Amino acid sequence: MDGRLADRASGFVAAVGIALLLLAVGHHVTELAAVDDPVGPAVSLLLDGLPALALVYAGYRLSGTDLSAGDRWQIGRWCLLGGVLFATIMGVSLVVRAAEGRIVSEPLLPLLIAAEAGSIAGVVAGYQTARARGEARRQQEVREALEFVNGLIRHDLRNDLTVIQGYADLLSADADIDGGGGGRNPATTIAEKSEEALSRLETAEAVAKTLAGDPAVERVNLAAIANEVTARLAETQEATVETDIPEAAPVRANAGLRSVVDNLVENALEHNDAGDPWCVSPLSARTELFG
Repeated sequence: MDGRLADRASGFVAAVGIALLLLAVGHHVTELAAVDDPVGPAVSLLLDGLPALALVYAGYRLSGTDLSAGDRWQIGRWCLLGGVLFATIMGVSLVVRAAEGRIVSEPLLPLLIAAEAGSIAGVVAGYQTARARGEARRQQEVREALEFVNGLIRHDLRNDLTVIQGYADLLSADADIDGGGGGRNPATTIAEKSEEALSRLETAEAVAKTLAGDPAVERVNLAAIANEVTARLAETQEATVETDIPEAAPVRANAGLRSVVDNLVENALEHNDAGDPWCVSPLSARTELFG
């Protein structure tokens, strides 16, 4: 049903062009019978016939677009409104000239040209408006889909990680699990990584909202975040991390800031001059986040 309505809207635009073309042809055929020289009527037919043909072509091209029936009908309404508006303005000007006693010869030609110009302008304006509105709808749909997927993944991962973290806490309470005698308790590592993963989920949400243009920023201490990140990496990467960080560095940001700092420090560790960042030997990396 929607397809038939869309085709009818495209046909309406073409019909406006056909109607104007027939009116122009009929008028100039009458002129040819009244004058001896056919050059004038032929030139006039080009002036008001070609725009009418352009409208017919516009209707044909409109049928091949992916615009909805509502958008196409709006283009049709704008086409009709533009033609009527331009023709009315031209008609008023002709009436004013006649009222002033001026001679108005062949008033139908300027009226036809005005109507066709207005119709074409309406089609162009309506098409651009429909395209812009359609793009806005698609962006909204993509945004809603991304928000749904993001919420679904975060919900499922949070549940799974919460269960992992709970079992890791139970294992951590068992003093017999020591990672091979005096080493780092693997259950503790599992718990810490689970907590870190949960934190990253919150970070992912903040980054997504920032990219979507809807960030929820607040006043945070960048220095504290940098200290936490560097301390954690120094433990997990078996690296020596030297920092030069003031006691406080208040900024306006959201949870995505932690991910930025985390990546900055990890890159400093990986690309330092000490060699392979994944080797077992201690690494030395100096990361200056603040001057």
